[in-house]
Amino acid sequence: MELNQDAGQREVRRRLAEWAQRPDADFERLQLTRQQATELMWETCGRLVLPWDADYDRLRAVAYANFENVRPAAIGVCTSVEDVRCFMRFIREQRRTNPSFRWVPRTGGHSTAGYSTVEGGLMLDLRGLNNIFVQPERRLAHVGPAVQMRDFYRTTRVYGLFAPGVSCPDVPIAGMMQGGGYGFGSRMFGMSCDNVTEVEMVLADGRVVLANRKRNPDLFWAVRGGTGNQFGILTRATYQLHPLGDVGAVVLQWRLGTEAEAAQGARALDVLQRRYMGSNHDRRLGYLALLQHGASWDGPFLIVRAMYRGERGLWRELLADLVATPGCQVLWEDMGSFYSMNNKLMGYAQEPDFPEPTVDALALSPRQEKQSRFYDKPLGETGWRLFVDHIRSAPTKLKIATQMVIEPAGAAINERRRGENAYIHRRADFHTYLNTYWDSEEEKPRAFAFLEQWLEIGEPWTNQEAYQNYPKPYITHWQWRYWAEYYPVLRLIKRKYDPTNLFRFEQSIGADRNGLESAATVSPEELVPEISRSLDAPIAHP
Repeated sequence: MELNQDAGQREVRRRLAEWAQRPDADFERLQLTRQQATELMWETCGRLVLPWDADYDRLRAVAYANFENVRPAAIGVCTSVEDVRCFMRFIREQRRTNPSFRWVPRTGGHSTAGYSTVEGGLMLDLRGLNNIFVQPERRLAHVGPAVQMRDFYRTTRVYGLFAPGVSCPDVPIAGMMQGGGYGFGSRMFGMSCDNVTEVEMVLADGRVVLANRKRNPDLFWAVRGGTGNQFGILTRATYQLHPLGDVGAVVLQWRLGTEAEAAQGARALDVLQRRYMGSNHDRRLGYLALLQHGASWDGPFLIVRAMYRGERGLWRELLADLVATPGCQVLWEDMGSFYSMNNKLMGYAQEPDFPEPTVDALALSPRQEKQSRFYDKPLGETGWRLFVDHIRSAPTKLKIATQMVIEPAGAAINERRRGENAYIHRRADFHTYLNTYWDSEEEKPRAFAFLEQWLEIGEPWTNQEAYQNYPKPYITHWQWRYWAEYYPVLRLIKRKYDPTNLFRFEQSIGADRNGLESAATVSPEELVPEISRSLDAPIAHP
């Protein structure tokens, strides 16, 4: 411990010696004084990074090329809860003297709206909070906010245990879980947030609180679906784990190149919706469907990536109606651990290496845009054919394929009551999103037009709700699309746990001022009776 402290002090002295060569004006441009920066360095053992520091560019890079040029004024690197509290104290002080001071927390940097970074403000880097501890006898996992899904799956599989998360191995649990969290295990065990039994958070005033069904239950309700950077900084989530042995996997494909093949694809999608989505309660099956075209693929294709619990080959029974549709090709089947089958289904190596994003790599990557919607009405073959034809018309010269990803609901997802937590999308047949890409600014208008046309095609069948984990600053009626009639409840919880609105951004709860309160027709007591009493209770903290 003393050795670590000595090393930290040496690092502080080294960095301060470098800073001594900088004029005061450099600090003032960052809305900092030299004294403030120096105090933060000592309080955090050297974890304040400024634009002239060697590791600044490495730390500021986020997951999406759209935001490669965003430059925070400073980066606060946290490796402990105490670090978080220290930086939160600094943020409070800054807001008192400068109400427009901007800051954001980041773990993986995967916000599709750029809410993981900030121009000219403080980025609070939480990637150092990445510990995981499993209690196999209690079937619990205590997980730091920056633990990536690959490490979560690898650690829990040692004990033959599992909890659902997303299918991308490099995504951390913090933002993912707080917005919902969908993957191959969601129809089997629910959304990722459904499997959390407790959270630890640092509030705006610096207090560390626990939230579960008995302690601060209103905060516990809101965090599971209310998205991150709303009520506090998540520093730990405890997951309920489930026994899970080997699982099976299979990939099915339909070609869509000809008119006849396109008709077959639409028919297969109609069968999927009628037999295997919202009304299907078979928890043995989880899958994704993709309409894909472009890049190096000999497309376009409809692809179904399925995972199942049970004996090898059970997919033939579970998916019998789908496999019987014309044009179905079985590409491969296999069996193994959830983690290995997840990676194989997603096209990753068995132990994928995801290096941290770099500014140089982002500069060479395509830009992208995404929109999402939930659907609760049957499209029929006619409706699905419109989507098939739209993807068939996608640009094909880009490095990355255009994808319409279809995430089916039903089973464990829809068996939860709407409003059981703040992930409220429990009545849809499926959720879908479209990724579109461009390499140059000249291609951007076409990409956006393609996305807008996709939204227009689905208008007759969508319930107008959108997935809060894929935010967009320009999305209309975002309060309703993300949380619908439950948004006023979230506003009440926000006021209780963040009364000074320290956590705020374009789509933070309450950012809309009036929001939907005037349209609320149902009281919190009727919507969420299990937490209504706690709304007026004081915050419980150690």
